[in-house]
Amino acid sequence: MTTSKTDFYYEIRKDVEKYPDAWNLNVYSGRTTGKTYGALCYCMDHNIKFIFLKRTKEDVELLLSGNSDFSPFKSINRDRHINVQAFKVYKSYIGGFAYADADGKKNGDWLGYIVDLGAVARVKGFDMSDCDIMIFDEFIPQPWERINPKEGRAILSLYMTVSRDREMRGRPALQLWCLANPETINNPWFREMKLTDNAVDLEMSGEEYKYIEDRGILLHKIKMSKEFTDAMQEMKIMKAMKGTEWADSTIGEGFIFDDFSNIGKRSLKGFKCQLELIYRRDHWYIYQNDDGEWYCCRSRATPALGTFDLSKDNDQRKFYAEYQIDLRQECTDGRMMFQSYEMYNIIVNFRKYFKL
Repeated sequence: MTTSKTDFYYEIRKDVEKYPDAWNLNVYSGRTTGKTYGALCYCMDHNIKFIFLKRTKEDVELLLSGNSDFSPFKSINRDRHINVQAFKVYKSYIGGFAYADADGKKNGDWLGYIVDLGAVARVKGFDMSDCDIMIFDEFIPQPWERINPKEGRAILSLYMTVSRDREMRGRPALQLWCLANPETINNPWFREMKLTDNAVDLEMSGEEYKYIEDRGILLHKIKMSKEFTDAMQEMKIMKAMKGTEWADSTIGEGFIFDDFSNIGKRSLKGFKCQLELIYRRDHWYIYQNDDGEWYCCRSRATPALGTFDLSKDNDQRKFYAEYQIDLRQECTDGRMMFQSYEMYNIIVNFRKYFKL
């Protein structure tokens, strides 16, 4: 089957042009849609120096191993008949992409740097302020990856280190492009940026874009063309795995592994406020009606059973011991609804976020 690449693959250029004031682009879709390819091509085409951000030092070491099969430029080199390779800048902590000559040696200036989330902390004073775009590749971790729950904060810290005072000096804001497959909506970056509920809204709306104008943040759930999905389904592995979760997640556009059945809006008629939770400066109120149904929302009321500030260790332990286990069971039994996914996630996965 012969297909045209331009009919299938994602071009980040269109998002940049459509949302010129966005400093943070969060782009996700099924596999093989060319997210990383398009981002790197855009930087090359516009002569923009970039930072290619990976999660771990081991990820960077793999790129710097000398094996071009692991390079994100492999397909670009093939299609454009060029030879961009990864080279070490400092030990195995920081690398860079540059053109290579016939002998495989660096030829010319750096196109971009390669770092992991901990690199700047290990190498003090490294200046990357000449970069205008930071690309976080695979910002949503795979289910089997072990990650730091505070990873989102590390991304922001690195962003500020690179950005420095560029806006105060009249330069445009450093752009942060986050690219991934939609493994789970409950990921560290969305949690830190308070984007989880925005992503849920986008997921449930069936739309492709959600631009948060006052924050300059774009969410783009790439919609694949019918031609693309048809071509994917003709692959032997896709035929063999047809009907499985893996196949759906590979071709699918959204977060198919996440359950949104407990998320929705309810009238508070007949409900009485029982508890107040304070989480990351947000105030949530948990209501119950005479039928024993529960609802958690932001509608303010005086709680009958007290307030728990989850920034305090004692309140975490008390809430867990007295209420969380029972409320989690109510969720499981389908007797508790939530205005937002973040509320649901904290109640159901409480011990993942609080050390008790």
